[in-house]
Amino acid sequence: MSHPLCTFEHMFVEELEAAVADVRRLLGSQHLESMGGDEARRVAGLFADLERLGASGVALMAPRVVAAGSYAKSGHGTPAEWLGSIAGTSPSAARRCLKTATAAGESPLMRKALRRGEMSLAQLEVVASAAGAAPGAAEELLPLVGRVSLRELSDEAARLRAAARSKEDERARRARVHRFRHLSWHQDPSGGVKGEFSCDEVAWARVAPGIERRAAQLQRQARRAGSAESFGAHRLDAFLEILGGKGSGTARPHTLLVIDAESLRRGEIGRGERCAIDGIGPVSVEAATELIGEGSLQILVRDGVDIRTVTNTTRVIPQRVAMALVVRDRVCAVPGCGEVTGLQADHCDVDYGKGGPTELDNLARLCVPHHDLKTHGGWKLKGGPGRWEWVAPARPKSAGYIARARRLAAIKGKAQRSGP
Repeated sequence: MSHPLCTFEHMFVEELEAAVADVRRLLGSQHLESMGGDEARRVAGLFADLERLGASGVALMAPRVVAAGSYAKSGHGTPAEWLGSIAGTSPSAARRCLKTATAAGESPLMRKALRRGEMSLAQLEVVASAAGAAPGAAEELLPLVGRVSLRELSDEAARLRAAARSKEDERARRARVHRFRHLSWHQDPSGGVKGEFSCDEVAWARVAPGIERRAAQLQRQARRAGSAESFGAHRLDAFLEILGGKGSGTARPHTLLVIDAESLRRGEIGRGERCAIDGIGPVSVEAATELIGEGSLQILVRDGVDIRTVTNTTRVIPQRVAMALVVRDRVCAVPGCGEVTGLQADHCDVDYGKGGPTELDNLARLCVPHHDLKTHGGWKLKGGPGRWEWVAPARPKSAGYIARARRLAAIKGKAQRSGP
């Protein structure tokens, strides 16, 4: 007579194999080729759900395979070789996955989240990495999974890691980064030149605002001409311009440092507090103070002052409101977007043309594609910070329609500017 547990395990494996076979059969169906765009979008979402479920299953089972040594039974010499072979990834990616899975397995909270199948491998890596560096990080990050973008999740994880570091740890980290600073490039076999660099956050904060400001100018110029090139492309153009001595424009760009008043008084970051360079990320109070006194630095000290009453009757956003908007909307306000580059301030509730005031409660930052959807596609942003909703129109427009409407608006704008 077989053992009840063995019978259950056998039934479990058979049921899962049958489910995989069903998915494989559906994937091979000829009906996929004839689906319309809306149906294809729904199917892609379901396959994305399957991908998260698969990542959770691998993370739950892989440590058990390693502990039992059963990877050798399939002829693999190491756990990474085994996982890489079944997942189709490189050994280094497999090692990262195993490390993440092992860390997740040591946390009851993370195991529970994995069993719900709601986390992608990338989200799991962010949470597990932060949990290993900052006690209690998993408790703060797991409720955010599925509610915020991966970028926002990563930013919060970075803040928690920074707050958990002691002054000595932070000095050692910065010294290590400085010691291994580098800039390298090479000609790519497929054409062009590729490169990479690494430097300390404070050093980059001295040059990044100029690049970002010029990139935004170049993007606005390109869009008026009907181009839809990425912000990253314009950022490279700006970088090369500045290196070539063309400068970053007449106005001096600013580095924005956001710091809580208590952190500034104490000299280190406390739980739930922030000390960060806008567009770069969390830094220690000690590192931030290196920038104080430089003419290009703007400091926003969060001390509980309510600036929601600051308003304006023109489109021009008062400086205090503009800074607060940058701090509040770290990424595009559309839930799940997470874009941080090229964000544009928008009158979100009542449009300026309809009498909407230029005040914080009526402003939000949107990325260029979502700004286009709102302007030309009829989408609306409702709810307010922390509870934003991206509301579809009754009949959503296609990407082609929105692109044509954007080009038409650019042509009209150009004609008005060059009119009689």
